[in-house]
Amino acid sequence: MRYPKAAEELIEYFRQLPGIGRRGAERMALALLEWEPEQQRLFGLSIARLPENIGHCPDCGAICTQGQKCEICSDARRDESLLCVVENMPQLAAVEKALSYRGKYLVLGGRISPLDGEDGSALNLELLRKRASSGKVKEVILALSPDVEGRATAAYLAELLSDLSVKLTRPALGIGRRGAERMALALLEWEPEQQRLFGLSIARLPENIGHCPDCGAICTQGQKCEICSDARRDESLLCVVENMPQLAAVEKALSYRGKYLVLGGRISPLDGEDGSALNLELLRKRASSGKVKEVILALSPDVEGRATAAYLAELLSDLSVKLTRPALGLPAGANLSFADGATVTAAFSGRTEVE
Repeated sequence: MRYPKAAEELIEYFRQLPGIGRRGAERMALALLEWEPEQQRLFGLSIARLPENIGHCPDCGAICTQGQKCEICSDARRDESLLCVVENMPQLAAVEKALSYRGKYLVLGGRISPLDGEDGSALNLELLRKRASSGKVKEVILALSPDVEGRATAAYLAELLSDLSVKLTRPALGIGRRGAERMALALLEWEPEQQRLFGLSIARLPENIGHCPDCGAICTQGQKCEICSDARRDESLLCVVENMPQLAAVEKALSYRGKYLVLGGRISPLDGEDGSALNLELLRKRASSGKVKEVILALSPDVEGRATAAYLAELLSDLSVKLTRPALGLPAGANLSFADGATVTAAFSGRTEVE
């Protein structure tokens, strides 16, 4: 339905906030319209006065009271030798909530993203270089998002600061120091026999676990995996995945009955992965065997996944096999490994042919 002009304007303003769609904006606007007039007036004035009251810290770029330094830069107890570079205030807040970092910050104010027209010219690069070359900073932590744009920005910043005598680091992904400590301390509380058996099971992995010669999946050393050994599986369908978590995600959907090819990774120039370590020869061998009629490129729909899918489509373009990819259900930029069974089923049922 159409609302009064003033309400429609309010809805459009709310829609500009991150994560807010039309329906969410409507709910927020309608809730606001139920407030008392004085509440509405004060709330409106607090927003209208933001340009006068809120500014950016001259030392780090974080938001703060206009004309002043932020609390962190003003805190003499913070370690000036550590400089943590973040993209925005939500990232800074996330690091602060961990209560383990006691250094200072540099807020870039965005990141490099050619697809969004962000070439880095609006970032706080001069301020970063000024801080990093001050002589006080010994280590610069590039705490940027681990996606394509974040890694591209980190690579650019590393090059920008390469001539300075500062140590460049980035946060470890997955299990960090504190998580590793908790696991190690818990392990130390196990019974000695438990510790011994667990240690031996890890030490014997090279002897006990190998890769299936037909698909590259992990299996008992010297044998084929269960899927390749199952005569009930449809040999005319070959699903190409990046790794075992993706294979497991597809299998959990209980709707795919073909066979697999595990690439063992994907093409990612930013991470130095050019595809030379992938199971490309095995893929081409399987696809040209005469048994396979359709190859499903079930790679993650993010930038690296799409680039790898395009490369594989070119690699197999001269073969008489149908190339398809999962369609419905998988959001752009998502990792297939984290998709639920219903989503994977919808994606595979509606797979489309690769052009």
